[in-house]
Amino acid sequence: MKNIMKFICVLSCTAMFLMTCSCGSKNEKPMESSIMKSVSMYDLQKAMKDADSSLPDMSYASSSDENAADLFTYVSELDYGKVDSYFLSYSSEGLADEIAVIAVKNENDVKAAEATLRDHAADRVKLYTQYDPSQTSRAENALIFTEKQYAVLIISNNQNDVKSAFESFINQE
Repeated sequence: MKNIMKFICVLSCTAMFLMTCSCGSKNEKPMESSIMKSVSMYDLQKAMKDADSSLPDMSYASSSDENAADLFTYVSELDYGKVDSYFLSYSSEGLADEIAVIAVKNENDVKAAEATLRDHAADRVKLYTQYDPSQTSRAENALIFTEKQYAVLIISNNQNDVKSAFESFINQE
């Protein structure tokens, strides 16, 4: 008899708990999250690359690569745990041409990502000063900016066209 009473009490408590959880308005909005979903880095890279027909053959690395965290250190020193996704497209011919986009998980980290891209561009300037001085001014004129949760680096002959392609792509998603 005691076991039946315990069972009925547990069953009643469970029913009351479930009824309490189901109360509330169906129209309530979930809490806003600072974690944002980024776009397809492959498709974004393709759109940006296609915006500048003068780009040489480009190699590609991204967050979808098997060794993505290791490859990321080439372009940024940002803690990889803060990165939602990224891509780096760079000249296969040793020229300064480069496009990098870092999408952070939390928009509060985008300025830190931008700072690491500025450091990367400065390192490229130092490299080209020694390696190929004709490319130095191109690296010095790197276009670096942020939009939403994205930090972007563009070194190309048609940086404004590449930037426009970036903006169009992320604003359509």
